[in-house]
Amino acid sequence: LGIACLYLEEYENAEKVLTRANILDTSNATVWGYLTLTQLKNGPRINNAFQSLKESIRLNIDNSKLMLEVATSFGELEENSTAKKTIEYALTFRAGK
Repeated sequence: LGIACLYLEEYENAEKVLTRANILDTSNATVWGYLTLTQLKNGPRINNAFQSLKESIRLNIDNSKLMLEVATSFGELEENSTAKKTIEYALTFRAGK
């Protein structure tokens, strides 16, 4: 539901649902990744998004498409260093498959 809300641009609802999912399972890297994307689009709240991104990487997120979306969003906000590192992470993961 949170992902659907995100892509429907209902960012507040997306963040509420993803935050709830995160509370239920703090070890789900994909939830952290989508929470990152939501925080970049709902505000944006770059510091929160950066922390969520760090957590998703710590948990070994394996969704390269999502990571590329996150990188694009960081780039749109002129957070180029973070965008570059996120792209590198996504491409490294993809190359390992």
